Amino acid sequence: MLMHFRIKHFDRYVGVFVLLAFIGLILTLVFMARGQKWIETRYRYAAVFNKVQGLKPGTLVTMSGMEVGSVKSFRLNPLGKVEVNLEVLESYKNYLRRDSRVTIVSTLLGGKTVEITMGSPNQDFYHACLDYNHY
Repeated sequence: MLMHFRIKHFDRYVGVFVLLAFIGLILTLVFMARGQKWIETRYRYAAVFNKVQGLKPGTLVTMSGMEVGSVKSFRLNPLGKVEVNLEVLESYKNYLRRDSRVTIVSTLLGGKTVEITMGSPNQDFYHACLDYNHY
């Protein structure tokens, strides 16, 4: 007589395994997003330059060499100057002061980076828009 091997409630075991795998995937994505600061609030600022050679959307914005945001977009204003829209992570917005300045610097490999100076600690925080700096 031939007996067949059968696991009771096999469909439930498979369902639990798939559910646990899905929960593990979601948790992994959440922790990765937090580590990469994908879900951190970003604040927009604008800076005006005479020219922005080599700058493009997605260019890093740095402060004291640390990545604090990116260039979102830029456009030509009515005065013929380039208005650059920057996004700065919320955790760094309190380092922007009234006397903070924005410059475009060349990296070691020839790329461009937007550098923001922190400004003086005795100055007020600047939450509206960075002061204009001509490049």
